[in-house]
Amino acid sequence: LHAPCTVLTLYWISMCKMADADSVYTVSRVSAWRGGSVTIPCFYDDIFKTHVKYWCRGRQWSSCPPIVHSDSPQEGKVSIRDDPDQQVFTVTINSLTAGDSGTYFCGVNISGGSDVGDHVSLSVTDGKMSVLQTVCVEFACSPQVGSCSSTCLFEWTERSL
Repeated sequence: LHAPCTVLTLYWISMCKMADADSVYTVSRVSAWRGGSVTIPCFYDDIFKTHVKYWCRGRQWSSCPPIVHSDSPQEGKVSIRDDPDQQVFTVTINSLTAGDSGTYFCGVNISGGSDVGDHVSLSVTDGKMSVLQTVCVEFACSPQVGSCSSTCLFEWTERSL
């Protein structure tokens, strides 16, 4: 399955990933400006619609303390929202600082088993940066065939703070 390329509220660099069945997947890298906000999508398979989703920070999945959970979403610096109908949960980080740069994980809690998730690298920057803006004009999944496809437009731009 191919992971979709998704528009974020800011500018980002994405490398679409391959996703296995029964998985969670997100973009590979996100770049955003200091002081701004970023929203990161975490896509999941149908079997995880009723599971608790979470967002954590750490270099390794095994040592990644959760920051927010979908069963107790918070408002403030970091918030999480689950949309089971679209099979995506989004995490928004506000008031970004250089200290927010690092590796994060989108996770799904599996009671009595190993959690599943995917990682994303966030880079918070000042000044100018070259970015790849991605606009997906179509995204479709076929459960019968077991595949997803997306049509995306890409544009390199230079932005300054």
